[in-house]
Amino acid sequence: MADTGMVELKAGGGLDSRDAASAKVAENVPLDRAEEPAERASIVSFQASETSSSTTGVTTAAEGGRTTWTSARSLSAHSGLAIDPKRAHVRSYPNGVR
Repeated sequence: MADTGMVELKAGGGLDSRDAASAKVAENVPLDRAEEPAERASIVSFQASETSSSTTGVTTAAEGGRTTWTSARSLSAHSGLAIDPKRAHVRSYPNGVR
């Protein structure tokens, strides 16, 4: 596996335990938990494999849904709409067909 630079979550920043640190991460990520290093490594493994040979010019955002969630939170704040970021989903349709 590739060295992704990730390390297991450790308590810090005033948090006194791994459970407290994990709970803090869960508050800020739609995935409701911290990613495991093996999950990030599996993306790297896929991208380096023949299976991904038709995947070109793509940036894979392995961030537990933070991008979508941040956008939903921002939209909610600016529009006055009550949007639950943990329930906000983005779907893509091939060629714009639904």
